[in-house]
Amino acid sequence: MMISIDGSRGEGGGQIIRTAVGLSAVTGEAVEIKNIRAGRPGPGLKQQHITAVGAVGELCDAHVEGNVLGSKELKFKPGKVHGGSVSARVTTAGSLGLVLQALLIAGTAAKKEVHVSLRGGGTWGKWAPPVEYTKHVLAPLLARMGYGVDVNVSKHGFYPRGGAVVDCVLKPGKLKPLSLGDAGKVMAVKGISIASGDLVKSKVADRQAKACRLKLYERLRVTPKIGVEYVDTGCVGSGILVWKECEHSVLGASALGERGVRAEDVGTEAAAQLLKESGAVDKWAADQLIPFMGLAAGESQISVSEVTGHAQTNALVTEQFLGKKFSLGRASISV
Repeated sequence: MMISIDGSRGEGGGQIIRTAVGLSAVTGEAVEIKNIRAGRPGPGLKQQHITAVGAVGELCDAHVEGNVLGSKELKFKPGKVHGGSVSARVTTAGSLGLVLQALLIAGTAAKKEVHVSLRGGGTWGKWAPPVEYTKHVLAPLLARMGYGVDVNVSKHGFYPRGGAVVDCVLKPGKLKPLSLGDAGKVMAVKGISIASGDLVKSKVADRQAKACRLKLYERLRVTPKIGVEYVDTGCVGSGILVWKECEHSVLGASALGERGVRAEDVGTEAAAQLLKESGAVDKWAADQLIPFMGLAAGESQISVSEVTGHAQTNALVTEQFLGKKFSLGRASISV
């Protein structure tokens, strides 16, 4: 029996692939994905999707067909998930955070720790949360569910060269339900502002941090502690991640530096995004948490500022594998 998924459903992007192969590894159910990214520019598999599928396949000794550049169909037949070491390399500046999403799901079924070595690719990208987000926002939320995720970034990577070095340790345990109806009082606001070393003279990371700090303090009346780093990378780039640690949860937001955009505007954008997040978890965490909510024993419920297309897609895919029904309201997700 093979689960069949139409890759053009929902938001029709790579989220379907990452979630489907991750859940395939966990459940042992083979999956066939058709019409991959059919409505997207340059349809079919991209390099980061191929890397994610290959890494999950390595983790569960899967038989994989169609995992090549541009492929619009993929078959994934998993074996048993094992622990130990898994390595993956992205030859483009594709997001390592997105590659890690698939591995995080699959890792829940491991019988011992999984050591993940990611090379190449980018830690910061335009259409994906940075790897630092996984470390500072998603990992603490998963820890509440009994799943340990340690992330270490040795080298950052930006578009178009990538070249990052990231190592992770996944510590699986019995997943507990997640119930977060309210984030509670803001206890602290933290962040990290990063820029490549060639931007030291123009103080890009400092300026991002200062602008972000001012806007957040203006609204929250909590002094943000935003670290500033200038790092050795293969190409010029910058980014900023900020998060608020609340009584019951942690919420984050980020912004990416771009040519022609003032550093102050990048910092202000990250702050503005964080201030929009009024739920118990932010909209980026919400869609990523759905597979784990489905895998946990018992009922889970979270409040969010927005139920995105990615969340709807993840709910559809998770339902196909687990037979559970998600309820997606205007500002809540439950299963």
